[in-house]
Amino acid sequence: MRTVDFFRKYNVFPLILAIAALAALFLPSSPGWRGGLAILYLIGMGLVIGRRFFPDESSGWGIYLGSLSYIAFLTVAGTVLYYLDRLDLPVTAFLLIAPPILAAALSAGRGTPSLSTIFGSRSKADEKAENIKTAIGVPLIGLLIFLIGYGLSMVYASATADSIRTPWDAVPRTYFVIVFMAALIAYTVVSSGLAGRLAFLAVIGFSVLAVWVAAAVYLVGFGFDPFIHQSTEASIFTSGVMLPKTLYYVGQYVLVTIVSRVLGGGVFIVDRYLVPIAFLAILPAAYWSVRRAFGWPRRVAAAAIMIILLLPLAPFIATTPQSLANVFALAAFFLAMPAAVGTDRTCPRWLIVLLTGAAAAVHPLAGIPLFFFCAAVFLLIGTGPKSGFIAKHVSLPLLIIIGAVALPAVFLINARFSSADVSLNTEVISAPSSILEGLKSTAVVARRFLAAYDVAYLWRTVRETFFIAVGIIGLFLLRRRHRAVSAYGSAAAIFLANFVLLRTVVLFSFLIPYERTYYADRLYDLTLYVLAVPAVYAFGTMLLAAERKPAVLRIVLAMLVAAFLTSSVYLAYPRRDLYETSHGWSTSASDVDAVRLIERDAQGQPYVALANQSVSAAAIREFGFKKYFTGKDKGEPIFYYPVPTGGPLYAEFENMNAVGGTAAAAQRAMDLAGVDAAYFVVNNYWWRAQKIILSARREANAYWDINHDDFVLKYVRK
Repeated sequence: MRTVDFFRKYNVFPLILAIAALAALFLPSSPGWRGGLAILYLIGMGLVIGRRFFPDESSGWGIYLGSLSYIAFLTVAGTVLYYLDRLDLPVTAFLLIAPPILAAALSAGRGTPSLSTIFGSRSKADEKAENIKTAIGVPLIGLLIFLIGYGLSMVYASATADSIRTPWDAVPRTYFVIVFMAALIAYTVVSSGLAGRLAFLAVIGFSVLAVWVAAAVYLVGFGFDPFIHQSTEASIFTSGVMLPKTLYYVGQYVLVTIVSRVLGGGVFIVDRYLVPIAFLAILPAAYWSVRRAFGWPRRVAAAAIMIILLLPLAPFIATTPQSLANVFALAAFFLAMPAAVGTDRTCPRWLIVLLTGAAAAVHPLAGIPLFFFCAAVFLLIGTGPKSGFIAKHVSLPLLIIIGAVALPAVFLINARFSSADVSLNTEVISAPSSILEGLKSTAVVARRFLAAYDVAYLWRTVRETFFIAVGIIGLFLLRRRHRAVSAYGSAAAIFLANFVLLRTVVLFSFLIPYERTYYADRLYDLTLYVLAVPAVYAFGTMLLAAERKPAVLRIVLAMLVAAFLTSSVYLAYPRRDLYETSHGWSTSASDVDAVRLIERDAQGQPYVALANQSVSAAAIREFGFKKYFTGKDKGEPIFYYPVPTGGPLYAEFENMNAVGGTAAAAQRAMDLAGVDAAYFVVNNYWWRAQKIILSARREANAYWDINHDDFVLKYVRK
């Protein structure tokens, strides 16, 4: 048989992808080569899936939707295999080579994709006018690219390993001028049609400036939770499993582990950039969705999705399971809209379910309510007059009632089988009017008139009300097109009800006080995300109307959008200004040096360390979860560093600060864990740090100064 006949009879393209995956996993090569193979593999699988399940789409969109489907599939399938056994190198290889081999078997006889299928066809003659516009916009596109590159170089040049409260202490204020100019140019070239086919790429390019700062500036790491997850991911990367297996977070661990294995390592780097990249990657899904659902031209669709960047962006600047689950949820919300409004070219239902499953695999707090959204959409799609009445007036209200109490019920049930202290707030139940008190937020108090800060904090004050109001307007406008759009209002009601109940009725006593509303606040974010879809429709409708208005109104609108986008970037990160000061400090290189010194000095002997969460994060980063002690009450094991989720050792750390580092307080911590040594770490940025150090040195057995940043004191049992 001739070679040409062989290629015509059998589709060897998926088999080439399988070989590329094996080469990336097992052949000794540089991260650059491995990264190139990984990108080719993902694009190839996107092409294979796109040809099979999205045949009506252009090659580019088919590859994109196919790649998105494959990532969601890897998340779900990898989670299942991890729960069944482990995620070691052989299992990872199976996950990567089984799909292309299966695709080759199912597509036998179809032949290898042609170049026109892979790269697309030439532009049609009727696109000549649009191409002329694109040519006119090239200088502005070039300026936008320059601003994006200059902004990124600025944040990378500001990278630091010191403890900082906000990245804006390191990044020059000029960065906000760059962001404002980039926002203004991006919105202008997009809304005027000068970007042509590159419209959504201009939006993505600007978005890099919004979500990339934390990953670039914080060299050691940002926040506390990412350190915990990175340590777990490193353990899974090394041994294939982390015991005990949890019922949550595994979806993120799977993705990070698979990508790290393909690249040959770098778990911390992969984790650091995962969510910012994932957020950028779902913006095309929003663009595709609104074009298919509403039939908008490119300029309107791309400009409308820019208001996604006006959402609270803090969840998308660093990688945590909740953030990654939110990305999957946003993708599901947008991709469901074409089906909800009854257009011909819609996203298959299985992809919505797959994205929902991926969100649940990463974090049930997003996945469980997302299942109710899917149920509402599928319930309302394709209903006739009789069945539609039952679905709208019987099934949908019942679904909303069940969904409204789903998460409180899950938390209470989980508490029965774990050590988490979760209970009902009987005071609120007996006095429902107190619910309003529990929902009040802290007012923003201005100390001085500064125009830029006033605009930023004005936007923070009104943005949630803005999205809810504009989302409701969008729902009202869309309701006239198809009844399935009611699923978005139903989902918002479900998320909001869960937020209220978790915020006021359910008590999370096992958490320290300032973290007890965190679970509820995440449901409020989901409420804004589901309303973002109809909000985009309302904004796009306004843009269409504005095209018939005087140019001065469009200029004012562009300036307002750019100003609020810049404010959104500023508000996404911790701040230290005349309005608000973040009290959290980042983990520094000195914190890492301190925990390494303690480990060396201990020489393998058990000890406890009393330190703040930044130092504890450094210990988790360096040594994982290697030491636990059984407390004197024989209760839950005690981690050898305090963690901010509460616990007896954290209480001893707070007491150590209050009494100035006395030997008696250190003795209490040693007694708690049953050890003979304790270390006390004081950071130079603490209030009363020098006074505590002077007091503690008089009673400590040893003392070290780490770069004048961290001060380590050792106590031994007498």
